[in-house]
Amino acid sequence: RITDDQGNVNLSAKFGRYEVNVYNYSAVLEREVVLKETTINLTKDGMSVEIHCSIFNVSLSVEALDYFGQPIPNALVEVERKFGQEWVKIDSLPTEFDGFARFAPLRGLVGGDIRVSVYVAGKLSGTKHLYLDGSKQ
Repeated sequence: RITDDQGNVNLSAKFGRYEVNVYNYSAVLEREVVLKETTINLTKDGMSVEIHCSIFNVSLSVEALDYFGQPIPNALVEVERKFGQEWVKIDSLPTEFDGFARFAPLRGLVGGDIRVSVYVAGKLSGTKHLYLDGSKQ
């Protein structure tokens, strides 16, 4: 089933245990992304269940600092997401004057296993792996 614009869906099902998978198509990644896999126990009629997809609609801010803790403007920050054994580039942005690159949900960022790489003057300066399950800085 497909949710409405509020993220709701109505289903009619018998009592029992159900595996529920929530997907969303990412135009940036050109594929469906699993947002949540969970088990639901339906124990009564008219039961309402809420499923939180914490890796959807997230933002990420990356700060590039030099050895002395000063911001590095114009460093290139690249964000990739892991699918199976493959890393897929999501986006890249230069840092602003304050040393931050800000990736907003509108840029197609979907959480999960993320790799962030920072390039200064065209050379890789550092890489960090994280599990993005909510907006982070």
